[in-house]
Amino acid sequence: LAPFFSEDQPLYGIQALGLDGDLTHLDSIESIAARYLTEVLEQNPKGPYILMGYSYGGLVAYEMARQLTAMGKEIKMLGILDTNVSDRTVSNAVISRLFFKIKHQLKKAVFISTNLFKHPKDVIKYQWLLFNRRFNKSYKEEGEEQIYDYNSKVIDAYDKAYITYEIKPSDLSVHVFRVKERVYFIDDFTYLG
Repeated sequence: LAPFFSEDQPLYGIQALGLDGDLTHLDSIESIAARYLTEVLEQNPKGPYILMGYSYGGLVAYEMARQLTAMGKEIKMLGILDTNVSDRTVSNAVISRLFFKIKHQLKKAVFISTNLFKHPKDVIKYQWLLFNRRFNKSYKEEGEEQIYDYNSKVIDAYDKAYITYEIKPSDLSVHVFRVKERVYFIDDFTYLG
């Protein structure tokens, strides 16, 4: 995105927490956002702010914007890139969860089968990657750099923070960016949840 900003518009990337194995701020999306805001406010204490987050980071960017507006700060723009907010209405009852999982897997099978005809090479490559990463933790695609390596405790902490996050209503304007062609399945293609 940097080439599309004017020269007088600084652009900062925030390093994901947990690469060092420290779980301190990973107990909730609110805590992750608050930790990132210490970095943001150190660089720009007055604002206004343009925030963007990709995938999981979109949810964090939303929470950061919510916390900044609660402080009376101006959000110039909030963008989320291919951020999927999964269904949080699933009951904790075993039967309800089982029914949801079966329905989800059937929809996923139809999606993969249909997409296999449209983009066979991409779908096979993606499914092979998922298979290998699941059963061979040290698997890397040819030419793929290992950019990060979270341990399982960090991944579990992020997952728990995601699942337990309750999105609070806000009058923020959110710009949603999503891929045009998708080889991975999500439940809500239209609104991303």
